[in-house]
Amino acid sequence: MVMQKSFLVLAVHMLFACYVPMVSLLHKRNHILSAVGRAFKEDENDRWN
Repeated sequence: MVMQKSFLVLAVHMLFACYVPMVSLLHKRNHILSAVGRAFKEDENDRWN
Protein backbone atom coordinates (compact mmCIF):
# COMPACT_ATOMS: atom_id res chain seq x y z
CA MET A 1 0.00 0.00 0.00
CA VAL A 2 2.79 2.45 0.89
CA MET A 3 4.69 1.53 -2.29
CA GLN A 4 1.58 2.14 -4.37
CA LYS A 5 1.05 5.56 -2.80
CA SER A 6 4.64 6.66 -3.33
CA PHE A 7 4.47 5.44 -6.93
CA LEU A 8 1.32 7.51 -7.46
CA VAL A 9 3.03 10.58 -6.00
CA LEU A 10 6.04 9.97 -8.22
CA ALA A 11 3.80 9.62 -11.29
CA VAL A 12 2.06 12.91 -10.45
CA HIS A 13 5.41 14.63 -9.99
CA MET A 14 6.61 13.29 -13.35
CA LEU A 15 3.42 14.51 -15.02
CA PHE A 16 3.88 17.98 -13.56
CA ALA A 17 7.58 17.95 -14.48
CA CYS A 18 6.60 17.32 -18.10
CA TYR A 19 3.48 19.49 -18.08
CA VAL A 20 4.89 22.73 -16.67
CA PRO A 21 7.71 23.24 -19.23
CA MET A 22 5.34 22.40 -22.09
CA VAL A 23 2.83 24.98 -20.91
CA SER A 24 5.48 27.65 -20.46
CA LEU A 25 6.86 26.81 -23.90
CA LEU A 26 3.40 27.16 -25.42
CA HIS A 27 2.91 30.50 -23.67
CA LYS A 28 6.30 31.73 -24.90
CA ARG A 29 5.50 30.56 -28.44
CA ASN A 30 2.16 32.38 -28.35
CA HIS A 31 3.87 35.56 -27.15
CA ILE A 32 6.47 35.28 -29.92
CA LEU A 33 3.81 34.59 -32.56
CA SER A 34 1.65 37.50 -31.42
CA ALA A 35 4.68 39.80 -31.30
CA VAL A 36 5.71 38.76 -34.82
CA GLY A 37 2.12 39.14 -36.03
CA ARG A 38 1.90 42.60 -34.51
CA ALA A 39 5.19 43.67 -36.08
CA PHE A 40 4.04 42.31 -39.44
CA LYS A 41 0.72 44.16 -39.21
CA GLU A 42 2.50 47.41 -38.35
CA ASP A 43 4.82 46.86 -41.30
CA GLU A 44 1.81 46.35 -43.58
CA ASN A 45 0.16 49.52 -42.25
CA ASP A 46 3.34 51.54 -42.84
CA ARG A 47 3.51 50.23 -46.38
CA TRP A 48 -0.08 51.22 -47.16
CA ASN A 49 0.15 54.69 -45.61
